[in-house]
Amino acid sequence: METYDSEQEQVEAVKKWWKENGRSVIAGLVIGIGGMVGWKSWVGYQEVQAVSASTAYDQLVQMIESNRHDEASQHGDRLVQAYPGSAYAGLSSLLLARVAMQEGDTDAARQHLQWVADHAGFPELRHIAALRLARLLLQDGQTDAALTLLDDQAPQGFEAAYAETRGDALLAKRDIGGARAAYTQALASLSVASAARELLQMKLDDLGPAAPRSPSPEEADS
Repeated sequence: METYDSEQEQVEAVKKWWKENGRSVIAGLVIGIGGMVGWKSWVGYQEVQAVSASTAYDQLVQMIESNRHDEASQHGDRLVQAYPGSAYAGLSSLLLARVAMQEGDTDAARQHLQWVADHAGFPELRHIAALRLARLLLQDGQTDAALTLLDDQAPQGFEAAYAETRGDALLAKRDIGGARAAYTQALASLSVASAARELLQMKLDDLGPAAPRSPSPEEADS
């Protein structure tokens, strides 16, 4: 997939990719196991499942937009249980996490994000969930736990977001030098035209000037 500047763009890209390629993925799986089962009936079943999952996801979105949050929570949980391997399960859990945060239920939000980070079929969704979970932990004061989530090398397309969130966590620990390095890395990972550059530059500026570097013994003797 392409590289995107925002998490929402990445979410939309996953939805678009699945709508355009989901049937091809199913067909490819069927070809691989065609000698083992009645592949035609299996294809038909999987296509029905894909359509059902898509319909259920659209219903979830409508419930949330109508502020029917209790109904949406129950519906979303059923969707995830019924179609755990589909992209819509991960997308639904991200939506449920957002609703839980809006209602102040951080425990439920954490559970939804953890499910996506552990089980979503799309790596992009897992990385988005990990970032949001790290920010939630940071908001709750669990700085070390947030940093642990960000320890791994950032996947392609997520370098800036990982580095910025790591910078936020280091700043919370009063590691000014570490935060400055992380924000600088995030800036370097963004395109010149990215709208996120302004906020990152503000975070860097708020840190104040970098401390002057002490000369090495060799430099001092010269």
